[in-house]
Amino acid sequence: MGGGEVNGWISPKYTLEEIIKEREGIILKQIANKDSNELGDTEVHLLLAELQRGCVDQRNQGIIVTMGTDRMAELASLVEFSVRPLNKPVLFTGAMRTCEQQDFDGRENVQNAANLMREITSEHLIEKAQIYNPVGIVMGNQAVYGHSAVKVNTEKCTAFECAWEYPLATFESGKIKINRRKETEEKKVGFPELHLPKLRRTKVELVNFSYQPDVYELSSY
Repeated sequence: MGGGEVNGWISPKYTLEEIIKEREGIILKQIANKDSNELGDTEVHLLLAELQRGCVDQRNQGIIVTMGTDRMAELASLVEFSVRPLNKPVLFTGAMRTCEQQDFDGRENVQNAANLMREITSEHLIEKAQIYNPVGIVMGNQAVYGHSAVKVNTEKCTAFECAWEYPLATFESGKIKINRRKETEEKKVGFPELHLPKLRRTKVELVNFSYQPDVYELSSY
């Protein structure tokens, strides 16, 4: 959806087609092509409307949103609480390195998001209520729920921490481990209790939550 700042400079704004080479069975739609900090109400509403259409489209297994990391947690949380029906995985991802750098992490993050999306769908984890909700952020070696994501680093590929006791999923050696809800766990209405991450000796970024959603306006989509 948008680009971002990498190591103090704005990365080139490539198209999705340039970044995602292998896209058989994938429908690409570009909402915006700008720094995520420059996204305004128009782009945010377009994204929410597109996600709502994608969720009701029976052809879709899920949706992957690529964007800059600065506002990723903000928008993922907004989607989690406003888009209905939320019956498919909606996974946000991006990159902490540019395409020109040898350790570019964007393609791996997109691949991890796609693999997680397929597993959630094939195992019917949403219908079985074995995950709390289908909105997550996939960065580095883990996927965290949108409402519990905290960006704690602007340089490392593992830029986000989970403000809950465990992440949605972890990735290791090409394998996915999804933290499923225990069968004996009581199904509660709403979201589980949040736990602040241990952030010793870690600089936490100040995020400007400039977008104030109008719940009544969003419900019209």
